[in-house]
Amino acid sequence: MFSYQLFFDSLKAIIPADKEPKWRHAIFYRWRLSTQQKNWLLDSSSLTRRLHEKSQTGMSVEILIQHWAAPFLSESKLLKISPEEHVYVREVILKGNGKPWVFARSVIPVETYHQVVDKLDTRPLGSLLFSDPTLKRSAIEIAKIKSKRHGLPALFSEGNTKLARRSMFTFSGKPIIVSEVFLDDFWKN
Repeated sequence: MFSYQLFFDSLKAIIPADKEPKWRHAIFYRWRLSTQQKNWLLDSSSLTRRLHEKSQTGMSVEILIQHWAAPFLSESKLLKISPEEHVYVREVILKGNGKPWVFARSVIPVETYHQVVDKLDTRPLGSLLFSDPTLKRSAIEIAKIKSKRHGLPALFSEGNTKLARRSMFTFSGKPIIVSEVFLDDFWKN
């Protein structure tokens, strides 16, 4: 059984750089992915919209945490900010058919905060981002996330590897990093 509390507790401590996933440009994984994995990981359209289409009983968002925190080292580099500068971190589970399908982590710098957070509530970030005609998306990066190495024991069963993707969006000219980890129940449907 998936424990959100254990998962939340595991994320309270900053994950050291050697525990972060190794993000690589999607082209690195192009030949290592199945057709189904490519279809979901490499698609640059709205994941929120696609999850709604895939779910027969509807999609929902469960907010795990929303708070100010220091970004992971790779996130601070991508945003071109100091690793000590706090960002607004929003971590959610996107559920389809009542099951946890995707863990999503959004990293929102101070300069972007008021553009985004006041409009979110329990809405998926994707529905807000993809409604903006000025939206731009960086190249997609992919990582294989392993349980023990990446410090997320409650989310991953031992020895089980999850595929994740990440992009930086510019929303009304302001940056946001969105990372999405595709969970086991997602691939079962």
